[in-house]
Amino acid sequence: KYSILYIVSTLKRAGPLFVLLNIVKYLDKTKYKPIIVTLSPEIRNNSLKDKFEEIGINIKSLNLSRLKSFFYSKSKINIIFSDYRPAIIHTHGIRADYLVTKYFKNYNHVSTLHNYPFYDYPMKYGKLKGFLMAKYHLNIFKKINYPIACSKFISNIMFENHNLRINYIHNGVETKIYFKKSLNEKKKLREKLNLPMNKKIFISVGHLSPGKDTFTVINGFINSNVSQNSVLIFIGDGVDRQKCMIYSEKYSNIKILGRVPNVEEYLNASDYFISASLAEGLPNSVLEAMACGLPVILSNIPSHLEIVENISQKDLTFSQGNVIQLSKNINLIYKEDYDSLSNESVNTVKKIFSASIMSNKYQELYRKIINNLFSLLSAY
Repeated sequence: KYSILYIVSTLKRAGPLFVLLNIVKYLDKTKYKPIIVTLSPEIRNNSLKDKFEEIGINIKSLNLSRLKSFFYSKSKINIIFSDYRPAIIHTHGIRADYLVTKYFKNYNHVSTLHNYPFYDYPMKYGKLKGFLMAKYHLNIFKKINYPIACSKFISNIMFENHNLRINYIHNGVETKIYFKKSLNEKKKLREKLNLPMNKKIFISVGHLSPGKDTFTVINGFINSNVSQNSVLIFIGDGVDRQKCMIYSEKYSNIKILGRVPNVEEYLNASDYFISASLAEGLPNSVLEAMACGLPVILSNIPSHLEIVENISQKDLTFSQGNVIQLSKNINLIYKEDYDSLSNESVNTVKKIFSASIMSNKYQELYRKIINNLFSLLSAY
């Protein structure tokens, strides 16, 4: 067996860590032995550690603060390396990328880039700090042996803007968890979740932050012709949650529920999915909704367009921040054939964006790296 060492900051419940969970879940365990190393302690009530343990993944934590990890990670990871002798190191995130490129240059290093830093970091950390972080991450990424983007969009823009050629492997979602339920099952879920039986339900899942442009979703829904006979649900937490609750408090058909442990149930109880995000790598939330059979109305950012580029739902995209266009699309989707749109969503995920497809592509990459390594060794 070949040991694959995955290094991340923590196992925080976030898109990149769900991607990692799905990679290791479908690894061929007769060929690969996955070990996960986390740099910092887990965040209470916001960790996927139990999910990794449920599938028998070995997890080692350095339990270092963000600052201490820059000084003490090398010696602690060296001990783990000596125990497992990894054939490949696979990192996710700027801290893990930095650590391996600085101290472990002689290892085969795969890294997955989950966003375009020059879009994502300025939105999260402010323009100046975000730009400096993006520059810093770009310089690190140039040193990685096998860089991988999570979408064709990121692969293209890294080449166009920075002359950095990197391949891409699409994110994939677990279709054994996220799948379309029957109408009878949907009714039972609505009863369980205390949701109205006789109204259409629109749902949006994700961090409530400026980058997700939550207020465009709210205003687009309010200004549509169908809002009075529909419900809008938000799943997720974030800096804008309180503002959203105050802004929408006079509308009883807008529900901001915060973080929930059963996202898939709310998706299956709903009818349509909306995302107004300003930037994404390749959003798991959209893929999960589509896997559950929900037609989607999406902002026209490149990663959204990449998901729906070959199906009719591309006609339901709207310009970033365009409330009027979103309202029109909400009106329009009511007139479309629901079953056709729903089946399109499911089939797109099954054919392109499933967890097993994604994991198999990473395993093919691992195989090529290992075979190349043996080719080099045999030359001596």
